[in-house]
Amino acid sequence: AAKDPSAWTFSGSNDALTWTELDTASGASFPGRGAELVRNLGSPAQFAYYRLTFEADAGIEVGGIALLAPGYSTRSQSIVVDYRRALDLPTGVHTTHFATSNGTVLRESFASRDADVIALRYTTDRPGGMTTTLRFTSAQDNAPTVADAAKGRISFAGTMANKLSHAAAIDVDTDGTITESGGALVITGATRIALLLDARTDYKLSAADGWRGEAPKPRVETTLQAASAVDFAKLRSDHIARVGSIMNRVSVDW
Repeated sequence: AAKDPSAWTFSGSNDALTWTELDTASGASFPGRGAELVRNLGSPAQFAYYRLTFEADAGIEVGGIALLAPGYSTRSQSIVVDYRRALDLPTGVHTTHFATSNGTVLRESFASRDADVIALRYTTDRPGGMTTTLRFTSAQDNAPTVADAAKGRISFAGTMANKLSHAAAIDVDTDGTITESGGALVITGATRIALLLDARTDYKLSAADGWRGEAPKPRVETTLQAASAVDFAKLRSDHIARVGSIMNRVSVDW
């Protein structure tokens, strides 16, 4: 048919800047509508990114494209579409949105000045459509992770070689089921997942106090306890109101 693709180049890359040509076609034809055309790569190779570039004088129509390898097929992989990521400066809320055949997912995140935590919320329009494993690991030695499914919390704490104490924790609120596995929290069958993160050290800007102040772990505990008692929607609206009062102080009429 007139809109069947007849010329293309298939390339691979590991940095999305330099591309290696893997296959090229010119004057290709399909035996009929809905027919498949299989192309075998002369020198197969593994890359992080793949690009298929069609050449045509007019529009083309393609019913689908799949990559096949022994034991692997993109036909069985989830296709992600409508991916959007944005930071709304007037509200101070960062959002990530994407859709698959299993539904759409929206992630919202912001740093709440009032609650003194970082807040994240994941929601999907497919009931019980989210399952994830939450891991939280310190980059410092001697700070083991503790996962408590009953409390919906994962945390770590420790003291560095310079005697600086540190602590961090994430509280989880979800309509799914939380279990512990291998030092991680496993969340299954969730439609919404809200995370509140707090992290602190005992550093204090005071030479007279030896540069050390309040122990971080109790402060993390009380901060998360207070923040968790507030509905996520209110945390978000209070944050937007605070940021808006600053960002909307000046307006320009062009």
